[in-house]
Amino acid sequence: MFPTLRLCAKKLLLGRIPPAKFPFPKPLDPPKAKDVTRCIEALHVSQLETENKNARMFAKNNPDRIRPGAVLMVRSYVNGSKDPRTTSFAGYLMKIRRRGPQTSILLRNKILDTYVEAGFKVFSPSVKEILVINQNGLGKRPRRAYLSYLRKPKFHLPSVTPMIKDYFESIDSSKSKTDA
Repeated sequence: MFPTLRLCAKKLLLGRIPPAKFPFPKPLDPPKAKDVTRCIEALHVSQLETENKNARMFAKNNPDRIRPGAVLMVRSYVNGSKDPRTTSFAGYLMKIRRRGPQTSILLRNKILDTYVEAGFKVFSPSVKEILVINQNGLGKRPRRAYLSYLRKPKFHLPSVTPMIKDYFESIDSSKSKTDA
């Protein structure tokens, strides 16, 4: 059919016609880390850890981490981090959303016969501190990571105000013992 093409192909296969030389670029060096985004995220979290001690509280590989069902109190600045005034919210920890520097928590409490939920970014500069009032406020360890069932009337929990009062009374009594 194409005799000249066949002849050229034979000569090419036999090595009589040298192949065309094309200057290929050298391959790029592979990245030093397999997952670059994880390295960048770890760098951000390590920078935030020096300023904020909350990273170890919510780290998944920490055996003393806080689990859903705990009672927490979050103290945050009123108008960003510039204003020295603080406000506090305490409640049962319903959910931990671990997303590196964007890690957030969801707390639920009963205030004046109304259930209130509040979400906080753990590494936010507006969060002053997170206090652990009770490691397990539910009585038994929950088997879920997101306690959405606490919204149902069957599982409604009491207010955390008595637990907070007991916590601060125990701190005050321990301070008075050390002062005496």
